Amino acid sequence: MYNQRARQQRPVRLSATAEMRQQYLTNDQIKYKHNQVRLQDTDGQSLGIVYTNQALNQAQEQGLDLVCVVPHANPPVCRIVDFGKFIYSEQKRQQEQEKKQRESRVDVKEIQFRPSIDEHDFETKVKKIKEFIEGGDKCKVVIRFRGREMSDTGKGFDIINKIIEMVGIAQVEGRPDMNGNRMIATIVKGKK
Repeated sequence: MYNQRARQQRPVRLSATAEMRQQYLTNDQIKYKHNQVRLQDTDGQSLGIVYTNQALNQAQEQGLDLVCVVPHANPPVCRIVDFGKFIYSEQKRQQEQEKKQRESRVDVKEIQFRPSIDEHDFETKVKKIKEFIEGGDKCKVVIRFRGREMSDTGKGFDIINKIIEMVGIAQVEGRPDMNGNRMIATIVKGKK
């Protein structure tokens, strides 16, 4: 008994296609909501303002659907299209838009150093920093000090200066800060 009630209260999750289909008014749904519409043909050319019945008849004559693409306009804008193809193209457009948003995002990568780092390890990590910066990301450099190394934190500034010198196109954003036993600096792409 309890499980049946829980099942009934769960919201039904629709697929992306089903959600998009619910966003748009089509055919008879438009007829009952609006008296006149601004009509566009399959190519997007305006056919003027017509009664909803006339627009619906034109769509049915062509074997296509009447879809309300801008419902909040006065009068609403409707297009004669194949609804399946229309939904497919809208999904593709939405995916492209999301892809562009993801590409424009800047990530912050983190690389850790120690004051007594070996030269080869240092060069390998600097090469990675250079890749991150050329890729458009920021790089957070963390220099960890242990025990007696805390007495000479100036080595941390030397390491940061050496990194910027080796990368060439980088600069420090803000200034390096000490946070407990760590020195943190954010390196970004700068002028050559």
